[in-house]
Amino acid sequence: MSRCSSKRALPVHVIGARWGFPNEAHFNRTFSAAFDISPAAYRRRLEERHDPPAEG
Repeated sequence: MSRCSSKRALPVHVIGARWGFPNEAHFNRTFSAAFDISPAAYRRRLEERHDPPAEG
């Protein structure tokens, strides 16, 4: 999943479809059950880690 964390990342439903899930809801439920976090929250967490802090 880490490859999907960039600003140009694929939408979650596309990632799920590529992994063979019939729809986004099924992918979200399966991902959340496996990792105890939603795909969107996982992506946000990765982006927060990889985005450099803004310099002021």
